[in-house]
Amino acid sequence: MPYLLLALTTGMVVFQDIMKKTYNARAHGAPTSVFGFNIVFTIVCALFYLLLGGFDVTLSASSVPYMIAFGLTFAGSITFGILMINNGSLALTSLVLSYSLLIPALVGVVFLGEPFRLVTGVGVVLLVVSILLMNLKPREGKEEGVRITKKWVFFAIACFLCNGLCSAVQKLFIRFTGGGERYGMSFYAMLIGLVLFVILFLFAKQEHDWKLQLRGLPFMALNGTANSLSNALIMYLTETMNGVILYPVISVGSIIIAGIVGRLFFGEKLSRLQLIGYLIGAGAVLLLNL
Repeated sequence: MPYLLLALTTGMVVFQDIMKKTYNARAHGAPTSVFGFNIVFTIVCALFYLLLGGFDVTLSASSVPYMIAFGLTFAGSITFGILMINNGSLALTSLVLSYSLLIPALVGVVFLGEPFRLVTGVGVVLLVVSILLMNLKPREGKEEGVRITKKWVFFAIACFLCNGLCSAVQKLFIRFTGGGERYGMSFYAMLIGLVLFVILFLFAKQEHDWKLQLRGLPFMALNGTANSLSNALIMYLTETMNGVILYPVISVGSIIIAGIVGRLFFGEKLSRLQLIGYLIGAGAVLLLNL
């Protein structure tokens, strides 16, 4: 049963990106569509955390700084994550998101006294090699891979930082508060994100396509549901399964599935160098999770 839930969790991690990319194909990357998507997404997540917490969302003063930091970094993560998918490859987006686990790992070493192990160092080196290979341009006459633009690189760096810091905040919150108020903290963090997205939606310099927003509701709601369920399942599996198995399988499994889905359904084709870098990146993520 745990392994079935593990497979389901891994699939839902990728499913979220599929919903984003499918919606973007209909929205043509309009800024208001991104913020509209995020509004519904955060509402669904907030309701889910409210249910998980048994409608008890009391929060002590010590949890407030974590709540604010989590809300802001989470909002940045999902916004730049969507913009990455809108402007590039599903497979490479999934890989960059997995790279961001390097940040909570380093936070653990620097601030929590966790040991810096050899496998972590090897993983960092492989990560750098992977990034270099995926950004090398093929020689003239050689095969073309997925185009990596300056805009995509900017979104990738921003998403890497926001997603990594978001995970780091969660780690510090559990370490220093015990995590007993995690559902209340997450609920209010979603409200912070919701307020930000509503403001951005209202002040975006484009006319709102309300028909598009309504047609996109199923994608928005499904994405929020998948995100909430995957997070809940991960929290459950951490108590029933060895972390040495859990995190590597989810991270590397989602990378592989995203690559397959991107190739079969979205026509994404990596060059040989990018493919080698992609596989080395998956290996780096595996080592960083061990």
